[in-house]
Amino acid sequence: MQAQLEVQNDDTREIYYVPPFKKRKQEKTTISNRVLQEKFWKRLEKNIKGEVNKLNFSNIELVLVNILKSNLVRGRGVLVNCIIKAQLSSQFYTSVISCLSAILNYNIPDFGSLLVRRLINQFRKSFEISDRLVCKCTLSFLAQLINLRVLHELTGLQICLFLTENFTDSSIELCVCFLQECGGFLLESCQEGLSRVLNELRVILQEGRIKSRTQFLIQDLLKRWRNSFAKSSGSFNGSDLIDPNDQITHFVDILEELDLQEDLDYFIEVDHELFEKENKLWDEFSSEMVSGLVEEKTQVNKGATFENSFVDYSDKETAVLKKQIYLCIMNSLNFEECTHRLLKLDIHNKLIDEVSSMLLECCSMERTYQKFFALVAERLCKLSKDYKLSFTKLFTVNYEMAYRLETNKLRQVAKLFSYLLSKDAITWEALGIITLSEQETASSSRIFIKVLFLELSENMGTQNLEQKLNSHTVNPYIEGIFPSENLSKIRFSINFFTAIGLSELTTKLREKIKSYEQEQAKKLSELYLESLSENEKEPKHDIYSSSRLGPTNGSLIFDHFDSSENISKYDLDVIRNGRFNSNEFKSYLETDELKEISRSEKRRRERSFSRE
Repeated sequence: MQAQLEVQNDDTREIYYVPPFKKRKQEKTTISNRVLQEKFWKRLEKNIKGEVNKLNFSNIELVLVNILKSNLVRGRGVLVNCIIKAQLSSQFYTSVISCLSAILNYNIPDFGSLLVRRLINQFRKSFEISDRLVCKCTLSFLAQLINLRVLHELTGLQICLFLTENFTDSSIELCVCFLQECGGFLLESCQEGLSRVLNELRVILQEGRIKSRTQFLIQDLLKRWRNSFAKSSGSFNGSDLIDPNDQITHFVDILEELDLQEDLDYFIEVDHELFEKENKLWDEFSSEMVSGLVEEKTQVNKGATFENSFVDYSDKETAVLKKQIYLCIMNSLNFEECTHRLLKLDIHNKLIDEVSSMLLECCSMERTYQKFFALVAERLCKLSKDYKLSFTKLFTVNYEMAYRLETNKLRQVAKLFSYLLSKDAITWEALGIITLSEQETASSSRIFIKVLFLELSENMGTQNLEQKLNSHTVNPYIEGIFPSENLSKIRFSINFFTAIGLSELTTKLREKIKSYEQEQAKKLSELYLESLSENEKEPKHDIYSSSRLGPTNGSLIFDHFDSSENISKYDLDVIRNGRFNSNEFKSYLETDELKEISRSEKRRRERSFSRE
């Protein structure tokens, strides 16, 4: 660093080098107090702006140390403005900027309070003038501060209620984006308040007064809520620099008048002695903070190194674990001993899926079905919720990949899951993945369903199984197996369960078919009587005694009116126009072409079920 001092004479000007320390000494003695403080202020402002602009995911610690060297008692207004502008200009770095703000708030609470107040003021102004971009960026910053406990969660709920009170499509979209970022923390800290906001959004969705795009956003948010707002792996985590439980949290009412302390943004001259004393105290305070951060970081790194030296989730470790599980299973005399040995391994939660898959694989490799594996799986599921979830996921995976399994393995797997369902070891929600129809099932998946329900009937009894399927806890998840609306799927389900010998389970489906056919016959009879009244200016007669039908053909027509498919193929305009001929209609239904189609369809279904 070089410094130069110019000396002006009458006719000449001399320029010579002055060392920096000597120049600072000369400035203290020759420059007035105001000029000195103003130079200090400019240097402070330049340093803060430069460090904030350099901030990224890799140098947060270095930037933090350099910022703490500046007097933030006088420069916190400049720092707050720089941080807000940096976040607006680069939204990608919102998480790391929020982490830096949280660390500074922990050490300087006045900084955090000022930052939160100015952010809320910026949100209110941008919302009033409908500046959607600034509003969305500000809410994203506030959401990250809520996650880091800098801002109180009640302020976050107040923002949500403010956005949904007099809602528009834009305000609902902002609310959804806000909850997507801080919904997980709100779910843990104030579940009732979050439920109220989500119920309000659900009501708005049901009313249908918003655009389709906004409706999809609300549906996606509700789906994330059901999944407990799973965290994204790409978010920056600065928990090694600060303990969230020791954080200082600020509550700000967004509707109250806010003190923005705008005088901190500009240079103000103070007494020289106070200025010197303030700088001296800040130097001592900043050195303590920097040393404390370095020590804490070192301790965390040592702890992480110690922990990582004992935990290894590499492929080699997984292979060793699988070998241990296999030996435990094969060397056990009964299922209780096997369960005890598996639990004694003290397996980490991340590797529970390996235990479940090994049990299922060992079961499928046997020549005949061994109930031993089902008993072990049942005991594990009832002892731990993690195993229950693991086997439920395996049910979904094995049903979707049924075409990859050999027939014998497929039967073994289906029998094991059937036993777990009969004992309520896994939830019946797993059946929700099954859709029983000709288009959406293959021969392998129909074999799986067949074995599953036959074993359920054997384990529970047909009557108890029917009661279980009709209960309010299970019925919503079997809509795909026992449909209630689509007639073709209903008929396919009836034929399927009749073919495998479980026609008792389709009683309700048969009643639905019967009631539907009765309704169709009634509608067609009304249509016929209406056509007679339009074309003949005579009182309506009994359709069986009508001269137009003849004495022998009256009952013949209604024998064929039980099928909406047959009637749809006949030209109903002929009926409405009064040119109805019963013999013609009968001859159409008895054509060789129609009968051949019916016979071929019946043979095809019989072949399909016989193969399974």
